[in-house]
Amino acid sequence: MQDLSHQYLCTVDETLRFVATDPAYNRMLGYEPGELDGLAVDTVVASEDWLRIREHIRRRFSGEEPISRYIFRARRKDGSEFYVSNIATVVTRDGKRLSVGVFEDLSARIQEEYEKRTQEQHREQVMQEAIHAMSIMSSMRDPYTGRHEGRVGNLAAAIGLDLGLDQRQCGGLKICGTVHDIGKISVPAE
Repeated sequence: MQDLSHQYLCTVDETLRFVATDPAYNRMLGYEPGELDGLAVDTVVASEDWLRIREHIRRRFSGEEPISRYIFRARRKDGSEFYVSNIATVVTRDGKRLSVGVFEDLSARIQEEYEKRTQEQHREQVMQEAIHAMSIMSSMRDPYTGRHEGRVGNLAAAIGLDLGLDQRQCGGLKICGTVHDIGKISVPAE
């Protein structure tokens, strides 16, 4: 069964006003339970996203888009914005057509992705610094080998670019070329 603890419900009529919202939906947006009922939907949508959202709602009510799925910036009562995803459809209740939407606050997911990217960047930086330190050690032991490793790394990256590899892959080739003779650090030159 799907975890709905971070998903919130609301119902909108054809005049684009809230008919009903669950208390958690209100809290997510900084409103008291029931405070959104009767308000225009654009109250809680970032201005830059409103035309796109209004078009989704229009298409939903016209039947062109029976089920809508989209991500947009919601606006809290205090004016702050955050990303939410929405899946909605039209239902008929007591003769009235209503759009029922299930929303999910994406803030935690976006924060997790940001932290993951930051950690990956940090690990990559540490690896680059370690490789640079090994390259310096190799150059100190044997200046010719150190210069040779740098040239091989640059050449490998250039060949990768010519082959159509992306920057990240070419960076990997440069690293491999730079450390390909790293074993010579511990092998006596004599």
